[in-house]
Amino acid sequence: MIKASVIVCLVLGALQASAQSREQYFSRIDSNRNGGVSLTEFQDWMSYSFNRIDKNGNNVIDPDEALVPKMAGVTRTRHLANISAQFRRQDRNKSGELSMLELTAPPQ
Repeated sequence: MIKASVIVCLVLGALQASAQSREQYFSRIDSNRNGGVSLTEFQDWMSYSFNRIDKNGNNVIDPDEALVPKMAGVTRTRHLANISAQFRRQDRNKSGELSMLELTAPPQ
């Protein structure tokens, strides 16, 4: 089951992908420009919303910060684990990196 914080990140990513070309979106996430998105690059990119929501910087989405009730109590550790699980599902060829096609495909 995908947690609410991952869903929020995926929706934000999908919205950004629709506003930009796939190539531009991919190149923004592929920070080392090696042609593939690593787990670390994916987690860094997908943590943008968590970082904005966690206003007090305590690495937990507190009830007063949560956009939806199910987000309350989500820790950064749990958030990163959820993103890691999503990365593994998206990495269809199990190469350890996401290609542009894998990255921009609908969430699995």
